[in-house]
Amino acid sequence: MRARFYLFLQNIYHLYPEERFHQLIIDISSQYNSDREIYEKLQEWLRGIKPLFSELTYALPALAKQKEEMARETAELLGSVRAIKGYVEIGTPGRYVKELRKRFKIDGAVFLVALAHDVFNAGINLPWQNNHEQIRNFTSIQQLEQYLAKMGFDRSGGMQLQDNDPTKNTLMVFIKRT
Repeated sequence: MRARFYLFLQNIYHLYPEERFHQLIIDISSQYNSDREIYEKLQEWLRGIKPLFSELTYALPALAKQKEEMARETAELLGSVRAIKGYVEIGTPGRYVKELRKRFKIDGAVFLVALAHDVFNAGINLPWQNNHEQIRNFTSIQQLEQYLAKMGFDRSGGMQLQDNDPTKNTLMVFIKRT
């Protein structure tokens, strides 16, 4: 699991020097017991590994790379489709919509459902209380498909998983029945 998580830090969440960040997580996890202690110590100690101007050298390039990757995966998943009626983004506050609009015509409403995880939240310095209060209704793909079917959506096409992302975040297409 550690090796897979290290790939996540290298390829997905590249906001800090990944080797130092990974070791920091290992060290803190071995010294503290509760999620809250680990979370707060991680936030505190991240200052010690954060390079000067890391927002420019790590965060912005990582975000740009991730936006491009999500747009590429979406284009691959949708094939020749270049117009989308409505869009739901689960997991972020809408960071991929602009990049997708460069490749697709998006008509209709855009809905955003934001989720985040502890390491992400600690890395962006979100206070423990805010992190702790987040609702995380993680579910299986099968459960998600069943729920969306009840709401009038059918799954269309395959799935996309990003290389070297151990979280198995999955990109899928659902189409509302008419």
